[in-house]
Amino acid sequence: MHSASHCLKKEVQEVEKAQTDKIEKAVCVSVMLDGWTNRKNDGIVNFELGTPEIIFFDADEPGDSKEDANYLFNDIDKVIMKVGAERV
Repeated sequence: MHSASHCLKKEVQEVEKAQTDKIEKAVCVSVMLDGWTNRKNDGIVNFELGTPEIIFFDADEPGDSKEDANYLFNDIDKVIMKVGAERV
């Protein structure tokens, strides 16, 4: 019998694999981001990729860093480098 944490871990791995496959098969990818605030009033930045299906890619919690243009540029740049700049 598998524990709930084992089942969840396996499901997360399967979803991540499916997302990676879609990203790798995409001819071009668009990078999108969305910001929100959680219950603790912490700012969160979500990064999604359009493949053209929209896929959650990553999330960042800036903490004490200010979410200004330079901060967002650096985060977007990291996403582009991970995906491959030639396809964005």
